[in-house]
Amino acid sequence: MAEPWAQSYESLGAGARAVLRGLAVLGLRTVSAGDVPAVAGIPPTRVDTTMAGLVAGGWVRPDGPGAWTVSEVAGRRLDRLAHGEPATEILARFANHLTRARECRGVDVVATVRAAARHGLAGVAIRLAAVTWRAVPPGADRTWWRSLAEAGEDAAIEGGVPDGLVELLHLSGTTYARAGDIHAADRQWRRAFALTERVGDRERSAELLRAVGDLRRSTGSFGRALTAFHELVGLREEQGDRLGLAEALTEVAVTMLQAGRRADAGHFLQRAGEVSPPAGTLEEPALSRHATTLVTLGRCWDQLDEPVSAMPCYSKALAELIDVDDGAAEEVRELLAAASARRRDEPVATRGRGSAGHRATG
Repeated sequence: MAEPWAQSYESLGAGARAVLRGLAVLGLRTVSAGDVPAVAGIPPTRVDTTMAGLVAGGWVRPDGPGAWTVSEVAGRRLDRLAHGEPATEILARFANHLTRARECRGVDVVATVRAAARHGLAGVAIRLAAVTWRAVPPGADRTWWRSLAEAGEDAAIEGGVPDGLVELLHLSGTTYARAGDIHAADRQWRRAFALTERVGDRERSAELLRAVGDLRRSTGSFGRALTAFHELVGLREEQGDRLGLAEALTEVAVTMLQAGRRADAGHFLQRAGEVSPPAGTLEEPALSRHATTLVTLGRCWDQLDEPVSAMPCYSKALAELIDVDDGAAEEVRELLAAASARRRDEPVATRGRGSAGHRATG
């Protein structure tokens, strides 16, 4: 084989120069046949002949069927190749290629995110990292997840894009949670929450607090879950969001029930019913959220052996779901019928005196 530089870069064909320039910009040292068109901007029909020329010139070596690795000597000089099309076009084209790929390409994504950041393309870096976090399957090899998190977050910080940083922290936390890495998820979400508080994105703050509370509750950390949900209650009170407040109070009650604090749960169920928006004031998607909250309230009252408090929750939810969601409406009908049956079976003297000692007013 010829020495890698026996055939100078300038003497190569346009397609071969574009491959090397793309690899240099992207920071890649391996490439597959399926990626070459995106790396170089050449048609798939020219891949084999182009790569064969680079192999003959010593620039790359075969690395299995349809794959090539940059040779050692060429790799040391690849970053000096500054000719060809602008880096912006290369990075945008390859990022689009990766976002359309069906499989999750961890190593290539991290390299491309870092390359985009180096060239001042924070938006490209953030978009690619975000798409990747959404596509990562829970069982994927996690060895590169930390690298992806660092690369994307660094791009958002250096590019001065706080909204992008929040998005990446939120998405990475979601991916960690789905994979069962509770501590990593909690860490990422709390970081995102702190940032949303600084920039004043209250709706995203609420979304993150609920995610943190759900996560902690799912692991039996009821005290820490309640901390998050109480913060959510305070936030919704500040916003004057009655539906959001009813949802937050319901989450507190659910958590208290799971923690065995039945009397305290009844108090928060009562409050949730009191602040719940009146019927006829909501439209979709708020209407479905309200119906879901009412059903949860009803189920909680059922757990407290208070069918008389559960029934109005189910009745109101049913009224909102009829002609909107037949399946959900039928499920609520069954819950209402069961609560009504328990109500009829109660001794008259004990009706309405469950362990919580409260009434639902929602």
